[in-house]
Amino acid sequence: MPRHENTIRAGALTLLCFTQMSGAMVSRLTGISERRLRKLKATAFERGFDPKVDARIYERYVEDSPCPGRQKIITAEQEKQVIDSVTADCIGCEKSAEVLGFEAGISIISILRILKDNGFTSKKPTCKPGLTDAAKQ
Repeated sequence: MPRHENTIRAGALTLLCFTQMSGAMVSRLTGISERRLRKLKATAFERGFDPKVDARIYERYVEDSPCPGRQKIITAEQEKQVIDSVTADCIGCEKSAEVLGFEAGISIISILRILKDNGFTSKKPTCKPGLTDAAKQ
């Protein structure tokens, strides 16, 4: 189902309530399905819209309801703690996700997600051998 801007919804609600246009005609003009138009009108009336009392259409009548979703478990404080632990010194970047997770009190997968979202990648620490006497000359 495509999302429509609040202005288009308000226009559709105006056409439905203040003109003699059918739902099919409003649907053709606005691009909103007839089923969605009926739902839009019912929702507007539930939220307090009454054209006989007040003809103004407020945004709260036509805006989307908050979408349900998974709650964010990792707080910004925990995320900052992980980033600070990694960037604090050269030993921090060598810590495994398991150690970082233990320090922050969150799962390994969450640690990996935080690191990826902040642009960190896994790199193996390298130690280059010193130059030999033959190479110095």
